[in-house]
Amino acid sequence: MELLIRDRIREVEGGGGFLYSPGRGLAMSGFRLVVLVLALVAMPAGARAAVASLICQSTAVQALVRTEGLTERLGEMVFTCNGNIPNGDVGATFTVFINAPVTNRVNEDGLSDAELTVDAGPGSTRQTVRARVLAPSTLIFEYVNWTLTAAAVSTITISGIRVNAAGTPARAITAAVSTTGISRITTNQPNLTVGFTQPGLFANSSTSQILCDGSALPSDEVITVSSLYGAGTRVSSIRVTEGTANGFELRQANTTSGTRIVIRYSGFPEASRLFVPDAVAGSTASEPSSAGDLGLPRALGRYVPGGSGQLLLVRVRGHDANGAGGSLMWTPPFGATAPFTLDAASEVMLNRGAGMAVYEVYDGSPAILESAQIPTFLALPPTGGAISVAQAQVSFGPLSDVRTASTTAPVPRFAAVAPGLDCTILRDCGADYFPKLVVDAPPLNFQAQAGVPGFLGKFIRILNDLGGTMIWTAKIQYKRDGPEGWLRVSREIGVNNASIILDAHPEKLTGGGVYEATLVIDAGPIAGTKLLPVMLIATEAPKPIVRPLVSKAYNAAGERFATLVPGSRAVIEGLRLGGAQTQVSLDGLQARVLSATDTKVQFVVPEALGFRTTAQLIVTADFVPSEPFAVALAAAAPVIYPDGVLNQDGSPNSAVYPEFVGNIFQVFATGLPAGSLGTLSAKIHDREINQPLYAGPAPGLEGVQQVNFVIPGDLPAMNSEVIVCGWPANAPGQRVCSPPAVVVLKRAE
Repeated sequence: MELLIRDRIREVEGGGGFLYSPGRGLAMSGFRLVVLVLALVAMPAGARAAVASLICQSTAVQALVRTEGLTERLGEMVFTCNGNIPNGDVGATFTVFINAPVTNRVNEDGLSDAELTVDAGPGSTRQTVRARVLAPSTLIFEYVNWTLTAAAVSTITISGIRVNAAGTPARAITAAVSTTGISRITTNQPNLTVGFTQPGLFANSSTSQILCDGSALPSDEVITVSSLYGAGTRVSSIRVTEGTANGFELRQANTTSGTRIVIRYSGFPEASRLFVPDAVAGSTASEPSSAGDLGLPRALGRYVPGGSGQLLLVRVRGHDANGAGGSLMWTPPFGATAPFTLDAASEVMLNRGAGMAVYEVYDGSPAILESAQIPTFLALPPTGGAISVAQAQVSFGPLSDVRTASTTAPVPRFAAVAPGLDCTILRDCGADYFPKLVVDAPPLNFQAQAGVPGFLGKFIRILNDLGGTMIWTAKIQYKRDGPEGWLRVSREIGVNNASIILDAHPEKLTGGGVYEATLVIDAGPIAGTKLLPVMLIATEAPKPIVRPLVSKAYNAAGERFATLVPGSRAVIEGLRLGGAQTQVSLDGLQARVLSATDTKVQFVVPEALGFRTTAQLIVTADFVPSEPFAVALAAAAPVIYPDGVLNQDGSPNSAVYPEFVGNIFQVFATGLPAGSLGTLSAKIHDREINQPLYAGPAPGLEGVQQVNFVIPGDLPAMNSEVIVCGWPANAPGQRVCSPPAVVVLKRAE
């Protein structure tokens, strides 16, 4: 054996053992000495000394694989090879590289169900080797050894490779094969196309809508399809059509089921009960099952077994949430050839309005494009006129997220891909049993003032121009980054013909501008969808008039004194009093405004008010007047300003700065009679000052009065009080005095 190994090494050193295509170069340079040694060791005892090389012609079956499929079986690759040495030994390891992830089922030893078989011709033993998954897209068939016959012809077949076609963006799936080992194997074509991806499932809608309103349930103890039809139970059909002739594939060897159809229901109201047939006869059956709503007359369906290739879907019970597992609810008895009428029905159990029905393809023709109509019956107590719509989503099954080789995941398995419309295949998209949406609407343009309620409505007619039941929805799509809520439709869902009103609500808008949205009338993929542009041109609404608010008015020298005096200063407090221009009027007479803020205004009461006792005060800020505010008036209501008694040198009189007797006090007050409205006097301690040195307007201080008098020289040093008084001209002999102001006197020593 050692000598034999050395001889083999000399023969292949520097060359043989690679899959090679003349003119193309090496397909792979993966020779390893250890592979050679192991291949030789693995040869059966008594192997011949001659090592044969092979020249092969390669071909492949270009299978149509489903783009929804996660375990799609590729076409066979066949290599018809001629050896250079009759009765010579051949040894090689084959590696297959695919442009899609390998998803074969593997056993505990890591071997998949993909196989390589060698047929060396008459008199030889057919050999089969199973592949290992070497990498996500690579399979390896290890240590394949055989002996040529005298004819030196061998046929190598690689089959059973499964891939994830759903993860393959390219339409063509290709495989490249290379070898390592003791034998040099060349082929005319090492890169082969072994599959083309194509959608395998189409339906009349990827998400069918089911109208939910009152619908009777048969009173029969055993509910059948015919009893459901007889009771008038609402029925809605889902039509499924294969995209290729083998799209509805039956159960094959090394699989866990045939192709399954998964229908997922959702959105059903409480108290809903759903029923579906236990078996559905397809388009190639003796009598296809039909509810009569998709072009065929109503029929239970009749199926003839016995290998005639009639499409039959059988419901699965006991499946899991992905549609895997379980068993068929009915199969024809073994050997039966008589036709079966398909009348059995069973309930789809709902949980919170959702449920699932799963059908498996039991029989069918691999050469004819087939379809089937699956009716769904809904029993529901009367809804009082309320309308709701449930959904039914259809897909291949079982569904799975496992996209690699697995020891446990079902085969076949599929991604949850929404099917396309099958009317494009059956060429009946415009048939009169399908609805067709027509919308009659005026231009949906509005004009209004922003922030101001208005009655802005547009009537829109929605029509079903053909047949069937057209369930439609009306929804508003607002422009991105724009405000929402300024449109409303009177109805958001309906059936067949109806009128709706689109109302605009400009009061929901805060500013002027052009606002845009789209009204979407959606009646499904066959009936169609209409997009209606909506525009509202909003102008700025007039700003609401916010009036100034007067809360109080008082003498400018003291907040406690609310009586105002003509010719004297006063203060108003409130809100929104300031502005670019502030005016104050009393009984229509304009006052002189001295200062104004948003909360306070100081002004001079018009002297022309004379001897009035009340007046209506109005503050006008930026031409917006306040409500009238009543104030009390008097010819005299004097108040001395705080620190309003000044010494002869102008300093405020206080304990720190007392004034000498015999000097002059200057008293500043407001509220004394102005001009002809009266006269002024003063009093200090117990001495009346009827003839002040000065009594009248304070120079430079509008609305302020000043009284100057000499402090009697005989007064002692003491703390005392000063008051000023007004003698109104309309009340001779009566005087009105201010509250006293404290003064401090001192005498010269």
